[in-house]
Amino acid sequence: MSCRETRYDEVDSVRTTVMGKITNPTTALAIPNLKLILKRQWKQNCGGFSTCWKEENVAEITTDSNGNYRYEFGYLPANGREYYTYTIMPTDDNYRFDNGDLDNVVEASKINEKNYGIWKPITLNIHVKVSNNNIPPLYTEVTNLQDNSNFSNWSFIDQNGEKTFDFLVRPNTDVSVNFIYVENPNTINAKSHKLDYPYKTTFAETTTISYTVDCATF
Repeated sequence: MSCRETRYDEVDSVRTTVMGKITNPTTALAIPNLKLILKRQWKQNCGGFSTCWKEENVAEITTDSNGNYRYEFGYLPANGREYYTYTIMPTDDNYRFDNGDLDNVVEASKINEKNYGIWKPITLNIHVKVSNNNIPPLYTEVTNLQDNSNFSNWSFIDQNGEKTFDFLVRPNTDVSVNFIYVENPNTINAKSHKLDYPYKTTFAETTTISYTVDCATF
């Protein structure tokens, strides 16, 4: 009598297909030669009662000249300890999906048609001249007016003078450049003042815009 450990990758996998079309929602054009990753993720015991996420790339898929892609692979089922999740992602972290609640999870033993809108951010270089910033900071953000989402984290101006900083934004989109100043912060008399400047982004990779902000005139 003999025995051996059965490797998990020897378990029969389930044939599964992912396919679809990638377009740029800002131009409505297909994106050719875009590299996508089919990624496998799972939870694993990291010692004691703690768990952590592990991941590995199953395959790299490239769209054709019409923005289409198709790939068939062996979907590994759960083995009693690990439950695998497969997702499609762009290989370039600079690309963004068209919406935040994207259904990019691949289901086993199915032909998964996943059509995505993917766009690449451009840089909005904001130059600000600030005065009377007596109770810093002056908060700055850029808001997408289509869904009121913020493209990037807040930026803070903690003194008077001039400062330049970059935001990654969606091209060809109506946005608002917002400046927020708070009087009497951390008190019951706190009062927030806000200036909003509408702006339409272009397709240029980098655009510089300038503002003068007097915190005493909010």
